[in-house]
Amino acid sequence: MNDMRHAKKSEVTAEKPFVSSKGAPAWRFMVFLPVAFLWMELVFRAATIERFFGSGLLYIFGFTLAASAVVYLLCTLFKTKVNHWIAVGFLAFAAAVLTSEVIYAGVFPGTFYDLDKLTMAGEAMGDFGMNAVAAAWNNIVYIWALWMPVVLYIIFGKTFCPARRAPALLKIFAGVVAVVVHAAVVIIAPCSSGNMSPRYLYISNFDKDAAVEQFGLLTMFRLDIRYDIIDAKIEEDFSKDASSIGDFDFIQGNDDPVEETPGNEPTIPPVVYTPNVIESLDFEALANGTSNATIKTMHEYFASVDPTMKNEYTGKFKGKNLIFIVAEGFSPYAVREDLTPTLYKLSHEGIQCTN
Repeated sequence: MNDMRHAKKSEVTAEKPFVSSKGAPAWRFMVFLPVAFLWMELVFRAATIERFFGSGLLYIFGFTLAASAVVYLLCTLFKTKVNHWIAVGFLAFAAAVLTSEVIYAGVFPGTFYDLDKLTMAGEAMGDFGMNAVAAAWNNIVYIWALWMPVVLYIIFGKTFCPARRAPALLKIFAGVVAVVVHAAVVIIAPCSSGNMSPRYLYISNFDKDAAVEQFGLLTMFRLDIRYDIIDAKIEEDFSKDASSIGDFDFIQGNDDPVEETPGNEPTIPPVVYTPNVIESLDFEALANGTSNATIKTMHEYFASVDPTMKNEYTGKFKGKNLIFIVAEGFSPYAVREDLTPTLYKLSHEGIQCTN
């Protein structure tokens, strides 16, 4: 009976939050995570950013500390063994992303890929295979340094800083750190000014390469999710609403409808459209009348292409002064009926080419 009680007592003691079977305090894991992630960010900065020291270090430290507090909460939800491998997963994922960015920057200096270009980055690395191998070899010291926290935690984590369930006090502390530190950094960033200032990058307009230098890679990916996924979804919903009139529709003026009486419907002959050809253009004669080989080839090519057919929009603006605007997109942040009524009318009552 005494042995059974002793065994149960030892088992309970092993799962206590502040004391493990080998006496490792729980706060070590809380300290290890921000140190590990900050180490990775600094190694990555040394490998890819020309100017290591600068105000960006302050933002990197703050955002990394806040993010590490959130990761700590996620890594202390289950039993120690499960939490251990969750922590390994977070560390290995960060190391893998940072490593790939180091190699990418080695192939394409001064640039970084974001989530939207993840597949394209893999294709680019494949196309420049030997360059990627050379970039990896040239940065082998940095790559090893990036993976060092992962290796150390796999070997010594269970004994030196085990990821046990966090006690309520540490959970509250981690949550407060995540919120307060993140809020403090966000408040500090807008104090700056300029086209490429932290305020501009974080609040107004996102530029991934500049954001990496100012905030670090992991924060750049978080901002990328915000701008390229969340905000893009908002703009997509707006575009769907704006194009609800059809793939290619033209809003006519307020023409009076033709009144029809039952039994006396007008017979409308079918419209026959002819090829859209300018009769005065004789490509064969133009080809024979030039000695320039390039222009001759162009005339011969144009002569061989089948002309498109006229349609209901042909001649729509004949005799009118037409202002032709090509817009990449009508963002809901700028196009509002109350703020920009003319743009709003253009986006809702013009020709919508959505395909």
